[in-house]
Amino acid sequence: MAKFNLSWRWFAPVIVALTLALCPAPAGLQPHAWLYFSVFLGVIVGLILEPAPGAVVAMTGLAIIAIFSPWLLYSPEQLATPGFKYTSSSLSWMVSGFSNSVIWLIFAAFMFGTGYEKTGLGRRIALILVKKNGA
Repeated sequence: MAKFNLSWRWFAPVIVALTLALCPAPAGLQPHAWLYFSVFLGVIVGLILEPAPGAVVAMTGLAIIAIFSPWLLYSPEQLATPGFKYTSSSLSWMVSGFSNSVIWLIFAAFMFGTGYEKTGLGRRIALILVKKNGA
Protein backbone atom coordinates (compact mmCIF):
# COMPACT_ATOMS: atom_id res chain seq x y z
CA MET A 1 0.00 0.00 0.00
CA ALA A 2 2.88 2.39 0.78
CA LYS A 3 4.25 1.85 -2.72
CA PHE A 4 0.91 2.90 -4.21
CA ASN A 5 0.79 6.05 -2.04
CA LEU A 6 4.23 7.06 -3.24
CA SER A 7 3.50 6.48 -6.92
CA TRP A 8 0.26 8.46 -7.11
CA ARG A 9 1.99 11.45 -5.50
CA TRP A 10 4.51 11.42 -8.34
CA PHE A 11 1.93 11.06 -11.09
CA ALA A 12 -0.83 13.37 -9.81
CA PRO A 13 0.98 16.66 -10.68
CA VAL A 14 1.83 15.34 -14.14
CA ILE A 15 -1.74 14.18 -14.73
CA VAL A 16 -3.16 17.53 -13.58
CA ALA A 17 -0.76 19.47 -15.82
CA LEU A 18 -1.39 17.26 -18.87
CA THR A 19 -5.16 17.26 -18.39
CA LEU A 20 -5.22 21.03 -18.19
CA ALA A 21 -2.84 21.38 -21.15
CA LEU A 22 -5.09 19.21 -23.32
CA CYS A 23 -8.15 21.34 -22.56
CA PRO A 24 -8.77 24.23 -24.92
CA ALA A 25 -7.68 27.66 -23.72
CA PRO A 26 -10.46 29.86 -22.35
CA ALA A 27 -11.67 32.73 -24.48
CA GLY A 28 -9.38 35.73 -24.29
CA LEU A 29 -6.37 33.72 -23.11
CA GLN A 30 -3.56 32.92 -25.51
CA PRO A 31 -2.71 29.21 -25.89
CA HIS A 32 0.88 29.63 -24.66
CA ALA A 33 -0.39 31.32 -21.48
CA TRP A 34 -2.80 28.43 -20.92
CA LEU A 35 0.03 25.90 -21.27
CA TYR A 36 2.13 27.95 -18.84
CA PHE A 37 -0.77 27.91 -16.38
CA SER A 38 -1.07 24.13 -16.68
CA VAL A 39 2.60 23.68 -15.74
CA PHE A 40 2.17 26.20 -12.91
CA LEU A 41 -0.83 24.31 -11.53
CA GLY A 42 1.10 21.03 -11.82
CA VAL A 43 3.88 22.55 -9.71
CA ILE A 44 1.36 23.77 -7.13
CA VAL A 45 -0.14 20.27 -6.90
CA GLY A 46 3.39 18.87 -6.56
CA LEU A 47 4.15 21.29 -3.74
CA ILE A 48 0.95 20.27 -1.96
CA LEU A 49 1.44 16.50 -2.35
CA GLU A 50 5.24 16.61 -1.80
CA PRO A 51 6.42 13.60 -3.82
CA ALA A 52 9.88 15.16 -3.46
CA PRO A 53 11.22 18.10 -1.44
CA GLY A 54 9.70 21.44 -2.38
CA ALA A 55 12.91 22.75 -3.92
CA VAL A 56 13.08 19.76 -6.26
CA VAL A 57 9.48 20.24 -7.35
CA ALA A 58 10.01 23.98 -7.94
CA MET A 59 13.25 23.49 -9.86
CA THR A 60 11.62 20.79 -11.97
CA GLY A 61 8.86 23.23 -12.87
CA LEU A 62 11.40 25.92 -13.74
CA ALA A 63 13.37 23.47 -15.87
CA ILE A 64 10.24 22.35 -17.74
CA ILE A 65 9.28 25.94 -18.44
CA ALA A 66 12.81 26.86 -19.55
CA ILE A 67 13.11 23.83 -21.83
CA PHE A 68 9.70 24.31 -23.41
CA SER A 69 9.85 28.12 -23.38
CA PRO A 70 9.04 28.55 -27.10
CA TRP A 71 5.64 26.99 -26.41
CA LEU A 72 5.05 28.15 -22.83
CA LEU A 73 6.49 31.64 -22.40
CA TYR A 74 6.33 33.36 -25.75
CA SER A 75 3.64 33.98 -28.31
CA PRO A 76 4.22 33.13 -31.98
CA GLU A 77 4.47 36.87 -32.71
CA GLN A 78 7.33 37.24 -30.23
CA LEU A 79 9.12 34.22 -31.66
CA ALA A 80 8.72 35.59 -35.19
CA THR A 81 10.35 38.90 -34.27
CA PRO A 82 13.71 39.19 -36.03
CA GLY A 83 16.61 38.99 -33.58
CA PHE A 84 14.52 37.51 -30.77
CA LYS A 85 16.48 34.83 -28.92
CA TYR A 86 14.19 32.77 -26.75
CA THR A 87 17.06 30.85 -25.14
CA SER A 88 18.63 33.89 -23.51
CA SER A 89 15.23 35.40 -22.77
CA SER A 90 14.01 32.26 -21.03
CA LEU A 91 17.19 32.04 -18.94
CA SER A 92 16.87 35.67 -17.86
CA TRP A 93 13.18 35.03 -17.06
CA MET A 94 14.15 32.00 -14.96
CA VAL A 95 16.66 33.85 -12.76
CA SER A 96 14.84 37.20 -12.64
CA GLY A 97 13.07 36.33 -9.39
CA PHE A 98 16.39 36.18 -7.57
CA SER A 99 17.14 39.84 -8.36
CA ASN A 100 14.45 41.02 -5.94
CA SER A 101 15.83 42.00 -2.54
CA VAL A 102 12.68 40.81 -0.75
CA ILE A 103 13.44 37.24 -1.83
CA TRP A 104 16.90 37.48 -0.25
CA LEU A 105 15.40 38.98 2.93
CA ILE A 106 13.02 36.02 3.24
CA PHE A 107 15.85 33.60 2.53
CA ALA A 108 18.06 35.20 5.21
CA ALA A 109 15.23 35.13 7.77
CA PHE A 110 14.62 31.48 6.98
CA MET A 111 18.32 30.69 7.41
CA PHE A 112 18.50 32.54 10.74
CA GLY A 113 15.37 30.74 11.93
CA THR A 114 16.79 27.37 10.95
CA GLY A 115 20.04 28.20 12.72
CA TYR A 116 18.23 29.25 15.90
CA GLU A 117 16.21 26.05 15.83
CA LYS A 118 19.16 23.73 15.26
CA THR A 119 21.48 25.34 17.82
CA GLY A 120 18.83 26.04 20.44
CA LEU A 121 19.93 29.69 20.60
CA GLY A 122 16.35 30.96 20.69
CA ARG A 123 15.54 28.79 23.70
CA ARG A 124 18.71 29.88 25.48
CA ILE A 125 17.97 33.56 24.89
CA ALA A 126 14.40 33.07 26.12
CA LEU A 127 15.62 31.34 29.30
CA ILE A 128 18.14 34.12 29.96
CA LEU A 129 15.40 36.75 29.55
CA VAL A 130 13.09 34.84 31.92
CA LYS A 131 15.93 34.52 34.44
CA LYS A 132 16.73 38.26 34.29
CA ASN A 133 13.14 39.54 34.24
CA GLY A 134 11.55 36.91 36.40
CA ALA A 135 8.86 34.44 35.57
